[in-house]
Amino acid sequence: MANSKQNSASVPVYGGDDGYLAVKAVEDKLLNEYLSVYGATMAGYKVEPGEKATWITMKIEFPLTDNQANVNMWSWFIAKVAHPTATKPKVRVSSAAQGCTAYVSWPIWNTVKYMESKNQNGNNFDF
Repeated sequence: MANSKQNSASVPVYGGDDGYLAVKAVEDKLLNEYLSVYGATMAGYKVEPGEKATWITMKIEFPLTDNQANVNMWSWFIAKVAHPTATKPKVRVSSAAQGCTAYVSWPIWNTVKYMESKNQNGNNFDF
C-alpha cells in the first residue's frame, strides 16, 4: 500500500551561507504573516547587558484589540517566531491609548552551553 502512494520530490540543497539566508527568508515571511494576522507592529527593543545574560525586551503594539488575554498569547507566538532562541519568554501586557502594548522579555546567555551525547560517538547529519 505504501509503495503505490510514494511520490518523488525534488528539493533544493544549499550550502551554509545560502542555506541560512533561505531559512531566514522563510522565517521572516512567517513573522510578517503573524504580525499581519494579529494586527501587530514591533515598536522596539531594549537590550540590558548583565553578568550572566543579556536581557532582551521586545515591545509589540496591538492597536486593533483591547483583549489583554489574546494579546498575551499572541505576543508569545510572535516572540517565538521572531526569535527562536528565546527561552521561556515572559509577557507583560498593558493598556495603551489605542489597543494594547505587550512587553516580551527573555535572556540570551553570555556563554555557550556545551553538551555531549551519551549514546553516540561523533556527529551525524543523517536523517
